[in-house]
Amino acid sequence: MCDLMLTYGAEHSELYGYTDADSTLQKHRCAISGYVFLIDRGAILWSSYKQELVTLSTVEAEYVAAIHAAKECIWLWHLIGKLFPLLITITTLHCDNQVVLMLATQDNYHVQTKHINIYYHFICKVITSNVINMVYYPTNNMTANI
Repeated sequence: MCDLMLTYGAEHSELYGYTDADSTLQKHRCAISGYVFLIDRGAILWSSYKQELVTLSTVEAEYVAAIHAAKECIWLWHLIGKLFPLLITITTLHCDNQVVLMLATQDNYHVQTKHINIYYHFICKVITSNVINMVYYPTNNMTANI
């Protein structure tokens, strides 16, 4: 393994993110979230962790995972912007749940999601500020699939 290394070229210089959650019934009742961020198809930041709250649906678990990925994305965005000012553009965050995408990008009210704390609607502001462009990405191709 000591002969292997990450190399970054000029092929795909944008920052891309992938977010996912596994909300199947865990013994601890908390979903497992994950995200990964890539530049030039090479992972530069990734995480997998147990969510701190019990979610009531798969949509909510995926939404919470997307929020945490968005916060990391903003941190990366600022760091990369200072190191490589010409590299940074709007970041695409891939999500494999179309309802989460709709919740984050459209200002709509749902009876099933009215209990989600306002803290978790932070991602809506990030998207409208053009820091993140959230798009659908199929589960079978999801890089962050748990």
